[in-house]
Amino acid sequence: MYKPKTPGTLFLLIPSIFYIIITPFAILGGIITILANQSFLSADSLQNYEPSPVNISIFVVFYSIYALTIGVLGIKNRNNIFKADLLFILGVIILTIDVTSVFLITFSAESNQSVAPLWMWVMPIAYIAGAYRNKQYRKILNDTAELQSKCSTNPKLYNDMEMSLCDDENMNA
Repeated sequence: MYKPKTPGTLFLLIPSIFYIIITPFAILGGIITILANQSFLSADSLQNYEPSPVNISIFVVFYSIYALTIGVLGIKNRNNIFKADLLFILGVIILTIDVTSVFLITFSAESNQSVAPLWMWVMPIAYIAGAYRNKQYRKILNDTAELQSKCSTNPKLYNDMEMSLCDDENMNA
């Protein structure tokens, strides 16, 4: 049975796999839409600020490339507690893009959607949770190493390499 090396491994692994599987289809669909729509080449459509299929497709392609990138980074660094800060920031960025796009879709004047697709927030939130858990794990390991070094310099405080190496009373000694 697979045992994760860090507490955030599975939270990073599942969204990363999802992004790697889904985003190539989105990239391909966006490129096909851009190539199929000839109105993109006309000057009138470039001055029109309404969301056209081409503008939306360009956004989808760039978003998908970014999501594919964080998916690859998530797979590569899921057990690396020193990359947790980077993964956390990347997750916050993708969540911000998702939240913004959901509100733009929901509250646009021509929107016919009554409910925003909130399901699309699940993957970025899981990604952020995994990165956060790895950040916390790194902090715990750093604190434990600091306690071990303090206790190893004073043999009276050393207590069988448990998490309770030094209690608060003995730390001031």
